[in-house]
Amino acid sequence: MSLPTDLCHRFTTAEIKAATRNFEDQNIIGSGGFGTVHKGYIQNEFIPVAIKRLNSSSKQGTREFHTEIEMLSRLRHIHLVSLVGYCDDQDEMILVYENWVAKVSDFGLSKTGPTSEDETHVSTVVRGSVGYLDPEYYRRQHLTEKSDVYSFGVVLLEVLCARPPIMSNLNKEQVNLVEWTRKCCRKGTLDQIIDPQLNGDITSVSLNKFVEIAESCVREKATKRPKMCDVIWSLEFALQLQEFAEKNSHASDIVSENQKESSMPYKEVATIDDDDIFTFSGGPISDSRSTISTKERL
Repeated sequence: MSLPTDLCHRFTTAEIKAATRNFEDQNIIGSGGFGTVHKGYIQNEFIPVAIKRLNSSSKQGTREFHTEIEMLSRLRHIHLVSLVGYCDDQDEMILVYENWVAKVSDFGLSKTGPTSEDETHVSTVVRGSVGYLDPEYYRRQHLTEKSDVYSFGVVLLEVLCARPPIMSNLNKEQVNLVEWTRKCCRKGTLDQIIDPQLNGDITSVSLNKFVEIAESCVREKATKRPKMCDVIWSLEFALQLQEFAEKNSHASDIVSENQKESSMPYKEVATIDDDDIFTFSGGPISDSRSTISTKERL
C-alpha cells in the first residue's frame, strides 16, 4: 500500500526525535494497544502535536498503521482528531496528530461500515479493547452499528463511575464495570458506584436519565439497544433536565429569600432628621434611635 504523502506530511526520524526531545518519558501523555503517545512540538516548537509510536511488543503493526493513515487522510470531522503526518523511516511506525482535546482517535482497528440498508453488518475477526467489546460481536463476529452503541454505553458508565471498564484488582463482582452496574441497578444500590464528585453537581432527575441511557446502550441483545440518534436525543434531554432543575433551584432561592424579608414585622415609621423634618416610610422595624412610630409622635 502506498502512503498518501499528498494529504499529510511525511516526517523524518530526526524531526520526530527533535519534536519529542528524543522520546523523553516526561513527555508521555498516554499509551494503548498500538504504542505510547508523546506530546511534542513541530515547526520551531510552535505547534503542539501528539505523537504515537508503535511499541515493538505491540500485537498491532503495519496493517493497523496503514489503516489509520488511510482513514484519517480521507476523513475530516470536527469530532475526529486530525492526522498531521507520519514517519516510516528506519523501520519506525509513528503517527503525528493535532494536539487534540476529547476527540475520537485511534483508528488502527477500524472498519469501513456498509452504506446500503440491505447490509447490516461487517463480518470480521474479533478485535478491540477488552471491556468495550459488544458481547454479540464477540460471539458472532458480526460488527454492527449497535456494536458501537454498546461501546459508547461503556464510555458513559466510565464517566458516571470515574473508573475504567475493567479493573482486575477489585473483587470479582466489581471487575467488569458493565456487569457490576447491572447488579447495582437490580439491587437499587447504584449510588454506591457513582463518582462521589457528582454529588451535588447533578440533579437526581438528570442523573436517573443518564443512567437509563447508559443502561440501554449496554443491553446484552443488540436489538434491545437504541439507535445512536436516539442516544444523542436522550443525552440532550438529560442536559435540559439538569438546566431546568438548576434554574428552578435558583428561582426557589430567590423566592425563599423574598419570603424571609416579607415575614419580618412592618410598621410605618417617621424618621426625624436634624431639621425636624419627618420622612415616612414602610419597612422592617429598625433599632435606630432616630425613628419613632407615627402614633407616638401624634
